[in-house]
Amino acid sequence: MNTPDLQTVISDLIEIIRKHTQNAGESWNGATKVQDAGLDSFDVVELVFQVEDKYGIVVSLNANTSLTSDTTIQELGSLIVGQIDNGAGALK
Repeated sequence: MNTPDLQTVISDLIEIIRKHTQNAGESWNGATKVQDAGLDSFDVVELVFQVEDKYGIVVSLNANTSLTSDTTIQELGSLIVGQIDNGAGALK
């Protein structure tokens, strides 16, 4: 799989969040916290499931990965790009 660039992933995440929250979020960008986009920690988990489906990966969440409502869209995007780029968690 070709690794999408970070900006593409951020744009995809914003679109997924817009659909999930039914909010246009016109001012959202990579620095937007998922909490400010209207997501709570449960919504973040649902977002991760949607991202996994979109990119055909498994997002590895462990004690060293802190995804909270304070996580920014860019931080989440970087995690996704890193996992795609490294082949970590890729579905076979």
